[in-house]
Amino acid sequence: MIFNKSNNGSEELKQHIGFIYASVNFANFPTYIKSATRDLKKLIGSELYNAIETFYKNSYGTEPAENATEAAIALYETSTELVDLVQSALAFSAYRRYAPFQDVTHSDKGRQIFVSDEEKPAFEWQVERDNANLISMEHDQIETLLEFLFENIDKEPIVSTFADSDNYKKLKDLFVNSVETFEEIFPINGSRRLLLTITPFIREVQNKFIRPCFTVENWDIIKEKYLD
Repeated sequence: MIFNKSNNGSEELKQHIGFIYASVNFANFPTYIKSATRDLKKLIGSELYNAIETFYKNSYGTEPAENATEAAIALYETSTELVDLVQSALAFSAYRRYAPFQDVTHSDKGRQIFVSDEEKPAFEWQVERDNANLISMEHDQIETLLEFLFENIDKEPIVSTFADSDNYKKLKDLFVNSVETFEEIFPINGSRRLLLTITPFIREVQNKFIRPCFTVENWDIIKEKYLD
């Protein structure tokens, strides 16, 4: 888990989600973080996630030695940025899952709500609006992470993990393999998250409707030239 190093989980959550109370108990979050991690791995790949997690546990927050090479310093800086981006994406994703369970109290008498002269439950429309905002923020953080990955695809640890992942390879094997290319025809608000999600459908269209228009030899030639 890329959280709670030195038992500092509550502070880490607060750092990324500014509107929650500083007294939030991190012990309530691991289950939701694990669910969020499972979904994030589907986008960035387990190899990259594992590399970031290893760096977080072993080296995060520890500056490179004075005699460190430029490559080591660059790796440290990129990995540090990745930890912050992944934490932010996971924090909002986990909190979105956690928040609905705090709207009611689960006691031995069943589900109840807390009401006092100072605090009252939010109206349903307020809850729905807040849920929508949390989803939007979660997607924004994932987009920021993916943007960093695509823009730094040649840097370690990204090039040896994400760039070598099935998700990235399958995307780059298509004729429509970037947000810019997709948006020449249909706008998707620059969403790399959406592009990775619909990659299987793009492949289906390419193989089912486009490929049969060419002979095998011409298809291979055209594809090779395009991808090069």
